[in-house]
Amino acid sequence: MASIQIVRAGKLVFSPQQLGNPEIRGIETAMIQLSRALQQRRHQVTVYNAHSVPENDTGVEWQPFDTKTILPPADVSIVINDHVLLRQTNATQRIMWLHNMLPFEKFVRKGFIAPCYRFKPLTIVSSEYHAAKKSRLVAPFGKQTIPLGIPEVFLKNTIVHTVPPPPHAAFLTQRYRGFERLENMWDAFAPKARLTALFGVDADAERLAAKKIEVCESLPWTRLADFLKTLRVAVFPWDKPETFCLAAAEAQAMGVPILTMNTGAIAERVQHGTNGMVANTPQQFKDFLEQVLFDDVLWRRLHLGAIASRTRYCPWDVVASKWESLFRLC
Repeated sequence: MASIQIVRAGKLVFSPQQLGNPEIRGIETAMIQLSRALQQRRHQVTVYNAHSVPENDTGVEWQPFDTKTILPPADVSIVINDHVLLRQTNATQRIMWLHNMLPFEKFVRKGFIAPCYRFKPLTIVSSEYHAAKKSRLVAPFGKQTIPLGIPEVFLKNTIVHTVPPPPHAAFLTQRYRGFERLENMWDAFAPKARLTALFGVDADAERLAAKKIEVCESLPWTRLADFLKTLRVAVFPWDKPETFCLAAAEAQAMGVPILTMNTGAIAERVQHGTNGMVANTPQQFKDFLEQVLFDDVLWRRLHLGAIASRTRYCPWDVVASKWESLFRLC
């Protein structure tokens, strides 16, 4: 059994009890899930988070944390996204868990060089794309790729459609990730097709409704899993690099074909024409969207391919075992 710390100084106020609710995003979901999975593997786990109050989460201790806190000794400290926090740890082994691209310019500007070279952390990233793009200067002491886990509600509720669902597309990520591009092309598909955007209450909801775009709150996991079963395609039109994207993984694990731009980790998991479509230009994206929405033969091939590809995803217990194999324990 190891004593393990997970350390983050983020701005979002949240509790582990909110897991599965819409306000909890990818990094927070990963923190909570990994901490619970490691605790279930009989490790002593403490999460230090800027806005948490002391609480016990199924055996995981959550403690308040700020930039003046010096942490007690531990076997392993897993620090999220901020090398400066390494100075506050006191562990035999330090690991940096990166969820962002962290270009070298930002690495320098944020003052990460000195603590990185002093404490020599192993760097963990969540996709091969992220690993390939990561400069050796940002991760000079080795890096490993460990994909994020997928909640079991998305791994155990997949259904094989015998009849294609109606032409219903969904935008499942944050609005700034390409929604405007999708909105601008949607007139070509409405009213024959339906588009749902799950990014929450929006001032433009009435205007978007006139364009046959429904804006909804993000859904808790159980309702999201039911919603995903109704979809024809999940669309990710952003042309900036993603390092993983849990929303795309959850949809693909449910058998939903993915349409994405040819950049980042989502494209890494989509085999064009097999379990989704990968576009190189906005016009291609529009053309592929029309094909997936209205071509039943193509859709069924992509749907079956998405179901077959779900074996690439693991529950968090399996992910925790991969982390465990990296710990240097006496």
